[in-house]
Amino acid sequence: MDVSDVAGVYEWHDGSVDPIFEVSQTGSYSVTVTSENCTGTDEIEITYFPIPIFELGEQQTICHSSGFQLEVITEVPDANILWNTGLTNPILEPQSSGVYEATATANGCDFSDTIEIEVIQQLSFDFGEDRIACKGDTLVLNASTNGFDHPVSYVWSDGSTDSTFTAMNTGEYSVTMESECDVVSDAIAVYFEQCGCLLYVPNAFTPDQDGLNDVFSVSAKCDFDTYKIIIFNRFGQEVYRSYQPDSLWDGSHQGGDYFVADGVYVYRIEYTTNTLEGVVSEVLSGHITVLR
Repeated sequence: MDVSDVAGVYEWHDGSVDPIFEVSQTGSYSVTVTSENCTGTDEIEITYFPIPIFELGEQQTICHSSGFQLEVITEVPDANILWNTGLTNPILEPQSSGVYEATATANGCDFSDTIEIEVIQQLSFDFGEDRIACKGDTLVLNASTNGFDHPVSYVWSDGSTDSTFTAMNTGEYSVTMESECDVVSDAIAVYFEQCGCLLYVPNAFTPDQDGLNDVFSVSAKCDFDTYKIIIFNRFGQEVYRSYQPDSLWDGSHQGGDYFVADGVYVYRIEYTTNTLEGVVSEVLSGHITVLR
């Protein structure tokens, strides 16, 4: 209450002398104002309704499964509560990140407070179906959690800690991921199968025993069920034969004690191999030059 618009000396019912008196409870309030030789007194009956003050607290970061609750606690009994989510209970459990506001109303008086909540959502991951890759290739397994905005640590089955893992052999690969709130694991089986057969056949070699390019050999990125290589001279005569994919020809004639002459020779390779499409048979031919 403010009576400062009336000049003079003030005295309230409780003896205070300020022109402004703060009401904090229901009751009768009076003030006497003396100005020169004049004195006036007035009295008023006031019904006091306190403001339903409360505090939601500081900004919080919580786990999705923490059970964290916001609660409106006010000393005013029977205050009505309304959250910006539409909930009317004094207790609210945040399910998503955002700003939460509550308003308490009692006897025509209201009070509001807000709080920002960040909810760390559940960490989840699934490799999906097992994978098949071609022998000789590599397969990159990616455990990155797109859309998850919080730190995640990774531990793969071999102890590595990157978000990706390069698989090179058939086997089961697993990863364990940990966030501030969750620990999840998943595993996947990777199968490296024969997809085809790539052969590298050199077109020349120098069997002069100088330690450089002395032998002829075929390189292959596949496993053979059957394999045969035959080399012919220009007259169609067989000079070399082998059934071993890793065999080495040193230029000798039929593996004997003398060596073939310099010149161009014809090779013929026949093989079968199992691939993802089934058994494949191939026949390859070409030329090989012997130089000394």
